[in-house]
Amino acid sequence: MFIQKALISILLSPLNTLMKKLPQKLRDAMFITGGAGLAVHFFMYLSRIASYRFLYFFVISCVFLGLVILGSLGGDIKPVRFRKILFLPMAATGLFMVVSSFINNVD
Repeated sequence: MFIQKALISILLSPLNTLMKKLPQKLRDAMFITGGAGLAVHFFMYLSRIASYRFLYFFVISCVFLGLVILGSLGGDIKPVRFRKILFLPMAATGLFMVVSSFINNVD
C-alpha cells in the first residue's frame, strides 16, 4: 500500500494534471495508437518480418505501453485495495511460469 501511494503521489499525480489539460479525443488517440502499435510491433517481431535485438524490442514496447498509460490518465487516481482472492490465481500463474522456464529451457 505504501509503494502504491508513493507512486501515485510522486509520479502519477503530476502526469495526471498534465493529461487533464489535453482534450479527451487526443487522449483516446494516444491510447488507441499505443495499443495498435503494440499489436503491430508484436506481430511483426514474432512473425520475423522485423528482426532486431531484444533491447530494441523492449524499448519500442515501453514507448507504446507508455502511450497507453498516458492515454488512460485523466480521472481521479486512488489506491486500489488488495484482495487475496485475486492474488492467488496470479501467484499460481507466476509460479507455473517459473517452473516452465526451468523445465523448457530454450537457451
